[in-house]
Amino acid sequence: MTAPQIQTHEEALRFLLEFVDYEKVTKFKYDLRTFNLGRVEELMAAVGNPQRAFRSIHIAGTKGKGSTAAMAQSILTAAGFRTGLYTSPHLSRIEERMTVDGEMMAEEEFVQIVNELAPYTLRQREERPNESPTFFELVTAAGFRHFARRKAELAVVEVGMGGRLDATNVLRPEVSVITRVDYDHEERLGHTLGRIAFEKAGIIKPGAPVVCAPQEPEALAVVAETAERRGSPWVRIGLDYRVENVRTGLDARKAPFCRFDLTGRGGAHRGLELHMLGEHQATNAACAVAAVELLAERCGLKAGPEAVRRGLDSARSPARLEVFAGEPLVLLDGAHNPISMRALCAALDGAFAGARVVLLMGVSRDKNVEEIFKLILPRAAAVVFTRSDSPRAAAPLALAELARDLCGVRAEICDDARQALARARALARPGDLLCITGSFFLAGMLRPALLAGDAPARG
Repeated sequence: MTAPQIQTHEEALRFLLEFVDYEKVTKFKYDLRTFNLGRVEELMAAVGNPQRAFRSIHIAGTKGKGSTAAMAQSILTAAGFRTGLYTSPHLSRIEERMTVDGEMMAEEEFVQIVNELAPYTLRQREERPNESPTFFELVTAAGFRHFARRKAELAVVEVGMGGRLDATNVLRPEVSVITRVDYDHEERLGHTLGRIAFEKAGIIKPGAPVVCAPQEPEALAVVAETAERRGSPWVRIGLDYRVENVRTGLDARKAPFCRFDLTGRGGAHRGLELHMLGEHQATNAACAVAAVELLAERCGLKAGPEAVRRGLDSARSPARLEVFAGEPLVLLDGAHNPISMRALCAALDGAFAGARVVLLMGVSRDKNVEEIFKLILPRAAAVVFTRSDSPRAAAPLALAELARDLCGVRAEICDDARQALARARALARPGDLLCITGSFFLAGMLRPALLAGDAPARG
């Protein structure tokens, strides 16, 4: 089958969206047949095995993997290495998932790469329709191809879901990272921390070192056993790398900060600063620094203390406790599971203590909505429920009824997210905080409006 030439960015996106997108599907089998790494390896081979063109750090976990990835990439770029960053999902543009030294690929290059993928993909769909690549597999191949085309020396790659069966697991990384493991995607990954950790630890490769964030004992035991069985030396944050003197909040300009000291294999780093909010970001930074220092040690590279300092200072993680200056002050956070919601609540109780909170919220149907509501709703003086454009989004009316029954909260509803933003602003009094949360998809929809209306608070 001859693949028609794709001419425009819109046509390229439309082509990719013809393939099943498990980011938007709620019911599917999470097994070796549905998530077939052999199929991904065939796809990569069809475009020249780009995953072999660069050395990599591979990051899995329930909480913090996106921020950790952004920090690691920023440090490596500050050290002078051409470094790719692959993350998911995107907020506004698909090219956000695949950057090199912080720059997204041009739309023209995206079209070129999709044209490279199309002949194999269409032939596969015609000859073996049950083995057709998925949307995420195609985007992963596009990201790795972009890194190879741009001659990236290194790449930091975030797992999409789980780890063991994730399309990114075709990598053979120099270092693996397991950030905090907690409950999320239980219907796919399992209903115990041990089972979830088993899926995350599936990225650990024989002989390659592992960085492990602080874990509950059940999850820690699984990571330790996997590392030992695969002969992978491991480094523990909190033991081999120690974070101390953490201070986080907003400065006089309402810009977020997190300052801390870090001691590890590379020595002591005093007075490090992130322009991010939350004590948990210091732990994520420790994971990033440990991964970079292990990579440098393993590959004979140089990424010294100054690169660490400058890299962390310039790292950004949009829609993760992101502050937008203005009246009202806006806090945008993609928290969508209990562990990320607990981090958001810690920020509300800390940096925003005493502020009256207007909550604008949407949640996916497959999340632990009851636990999320129990955490966040008692902190809100007014609530507006809305929905993202994801097919997984829960109906605002259903959310409002659950909030009333569970917490006695009377909420307003508005199906249109942008109209809901306007209503939430109208409910805010002078000095209030408008908190937008519950869904990364909702954050992605509303962030452009926030950027257009207010300047984000920066350090």
